[in-house]
Amino acid sequence: MVAVAVMVSVAVSVAVSVAVAVAVTVAVAVPIVENSPAHTQRLREVAADIAASGSYRLREPELTFGAKQAWRNAARCVGRIQWNKLQVFDARDCAGLGEMFSLLCSHIQFATNRGNIRSAITIFPPRARGRGDFRIWNPQLIRYAGYRQPDGSVRGDPANVDITEEVAERMGLDTGSSSSLWKDRAAVEVNVAVLHSFQVAQVTIVDHHAATESFMKHLAAEGRARGGCPADWAWIVPPLSGSLTPVFHQEMVNYHLSPTFRYQPDAWKVYVSKGTTVTRRKTFKEVANAVKISAKLMGHVMARRVKATILYATETGKSRTYAWNLCQLFRRAFDPKVLCMDEYDVVALEHETLVLVVTSTFGNGDPPECAESFSKALMEMTSPYTGTSQAEPPMSYKLRFNSVSQSDQLVSSWKKKRRQLSNTDSAGNLGALRGCGVRVGGPGRTPLLCLRSGRGHAAGGAGGRERVLPLGEGDELCAQEESFRTWARQVFQTLLVRVGCAEQAGLRYLPGDHLGVFPANRQELVRGVLERVEDPPPPSSPWAWRAATGTPPVPGARGDWGNPAGGSTPGPRWVLQPRLPPCTLAQALTFYLDVAAPPSPQFLQLLGSLARDPAERERLQRLAQDARLYEEWKWFRCPTLPEVLAEFPSVALPAALLLSQLPLLQPRYYSISSAPSAHPGEIHLTVAVVTYHSENGQGPLHYGVCSTWLARLQPGDTVPAFIRGAPSFRLPPTPDTPCILVGPGTGVAPFRSFWQHRLQLLRAGGGPLGPMVLVFGCRSSALDHIYREEMEQAREQGALSQVLTAFSRQPGTPKTYVQDVLRAQLAAEVHRVLCQHGGHMYVCGDVTMATEVLQTVQHILAQEGDMTLGQAGDVISELRDKNRYHEDIFGLTFRTQEVALRIRSQSFSLQERRPPGPAP
Repeated sequence: MVAVAVMVSVAVSVAVSVAVAVAVTVAVAVPIVENSPAHTQRLREVAADIAASGSYRLREPELTFGAKQAWRNAARCVGRIQWNKLQVFDARDCAGLGEMFSLLCSHIQFATNRGNIRSAITIFPPRARGRGDFRIWNPQLIRYAGYRQPDGSVRGDPANVDITEEVAERMGLDTGSSSSLWKDRAAVEVNVAVLHSFQVAQVTIVDHHAATESFMKHLAAEGRARGGCPADWAWIVPPLSGSLTPVFHQEMVNYHLSPTFRYQPDAWKVYVSKGTTVTRRKTFKEVANAVKISAKLMGHVMARRVKATILYATETGKSRTYAWNLCQLFRRAFDPKVLCMDEYDVVALEHETLVLVVTSTFGNGDPPECAESFSKALMEMTSPYTGTSQAEPPMSYKLRFNSVSQSDQLVSSWKKKRRQLSNTDSAGNLGALRGCGVRVGGPGRTPLLCLRSGRGHAAGGAGGRERVLPLGEGDELCAQEESFRTWARQVFQTLLVRVGCAEQAGLRYLPGDHLGVFPANRQELVRGVLERVEDPPPPSSPWAWRAATGTPPVPGARGDWGNPAGGSTPGPRWVLQPRLPPCTLAQALTFYLDVAAPPSPQFLQLLGSLARDPAERERLQRLAQDARLYEEWKWFRCPTLPEVLAEFPSVALPAALLLSQLPLLQPRYYSISSAPSAHPGEIHLTVAVVTYHSENGQGPLHYGVCSTWLARLQPGDTVPAFIRGAPSFRLPPTPDTPCILVGPGTGVAPFRSFWQHRLQLLRAGGGPLGPMVLVFGCRSSALDHIYREEMEQAREQGALSQVLTAFSRQPGTPKTYVQDVLRAQLAAEVHRVLCQHGGHMYVCGDVTMATEVLQTVQHILAQEGDMTLGQAGDVISELRDKNRYHEDIFGLTFRTQEVALRIRSQSFSLQERRPPGPAP
């Protein structure tokens, strides 16, 4: 047996010849008669020492008694029967390292006793402030390392190398099956060999059978002397042949008596290097109590605050980011919580004190998918009641939320009816709520989508709530999806893109559906960004971005580039981020991150913190914090990320910043312009190729992300895409239903799928077809009259009953738009189809055109049907409810400079909380 390092509770270091590494806690009972004069005198001495120095020094008999009792109380030791024979060496006067080493050598010499092992313990000076510890760092005083070599040999002590399998193999045992019990047989042979080697060397050793029998005697003696003996069954029972020893079936109780041996803490946890200030360590219990008290106090504070529920709905994740930013702001004075709309119980809405909604629009101004159920439930809760037995017919969902429906006098009669009702009676379940205004922002903020995104505002008016802030219309020129600009109307190329989908089961579609396309950034932009990255990962290997568990990524910090192939092992607190798949940095910038969109103010703020030049830093900070300056800069320059980096050359761009902060490249949606029955295995797209110069036509040439990418594709290239159904823009269920189609420019795309579908019905003998009138618009017949031959062929074969074209730039012809054709040539037909024959009307194109077409239809119905504009608005709302007035509207479009400046001026005026000035 060899000596091991131990520790005592009075900060005494010892070396003891026992079989395990333990620590000592000594709370010594002095071996004198209690309450005797000697005992009383000793207690007074101890009390005086503690009062003077905070501790006291044990006398040698007290030290000996405590060490023996500590071994006696060691619940894990099986050889305690010799506890009273422990030899205690008092080395508390040791003065240095050399003397300590000499005392340890003497300890080993005494304990080994030339093979006749004796129990011994050496106690060194206790820990004291201002003096280093006398500590034995080794778990054992004598121990040799062992290392297995590549050839299978062992260098050093074989006892520290697992040799069980090697012994079994040399014994000829079958190590391939556990049922051969080769481990048990090998372990027995090793045990026999060790016992034999000690006996041959005439060194004291005891086998586990003799040790457990001696423990049973000790257990019985302790029961008679003290009424019990602490014992840890898991340690007393030997690992080999435990069930054959008497202790296996012996019931034991593991409890702690003082004094006792305890394990030392790991050296690296308590060691204090020279010159280090020692601070008091907090226990887990202390920290837990502090956290509990803090949480309780914070709970009382939060209970007195107004509760706020922040609901968000998003398709791209931006609204979720805004919702959490809003939550951080409201935490200063409120008790907020953030929920996605599909996770919120609408029934709880009427019990809320404060509700804030952060949502985006999707498609034709419709709510995101995660907000559909919430939106429908909200409409049901705001269903008006007149207080009589007959309720007012439900208001059209489209009418209430579609901005073009609300323009001018379209809903005047409806609003008049609402004013006749009391606020409480007309509010449904939301009558007690007081709503605030809606601020609109973010990509795609066209007038149509802006007012559609204010659907809660319309519902608030319908619910009798009070408007406390004005409804603001954001600057639609700030959109990021496509940088269309007034001064860049250079779209003169239209492509017909054919995408093969014969082997793709997921690309099944119907006429009117959309194809979502995932584009790629231009390589010039990607190279421009890569040239400015200061810490790029290896360019040829796929890498993944990781962030610390439970903490948001640190913008601008160097990322942990974990190799998904196993080339790098991240720390235990770092986890793979699902935002991007494993890829190279160039692939991320090409396919997943948007580098063509103007950076957001938040991104500019981060760039400002990384700029080395003070002037550039100040400029970036101003752009990030001054909304008007940012809008002017963004509207005038519409810069891509490489252009921003060129404008601010001192910015040091970390790769982690790009991966964590750049917006994701969003899919672009195109109306499918082919019918599956006419072109099986193919999907056709009608795409306007977008190119423009910024800075009033004097700046760099910019390109539409997806349109130019599609234009660069070669036959055989892969197009990542998916189908997005458009159930509200489908052909009538019966082909004999009359229809009117209105689509200028690329807005004719879905109508091409309509007439192709009807041509196939005619060829298949599907019965008579109802009349279908197409109103098409373009600049001139020689420039952009797309699909002219197909339209004529469809008209000649009966798929289209009439084709009317409006030319806005035809030489020698007055400027004409599709709404002019409706008013001048189709007024009676529009009224007849919509009001008498149960027909359908389809409108596809930009938002400005859709607004004007709807206003024109309203006036036509009022004039031809001998009704007021308000009554015509009610008719249109009914058409929407019955899904007979269809719109497929582009969120972004070209506008005149006057319109753009007017909207931007109104936006700035609202930001400054002052009435808008006159349009420039």
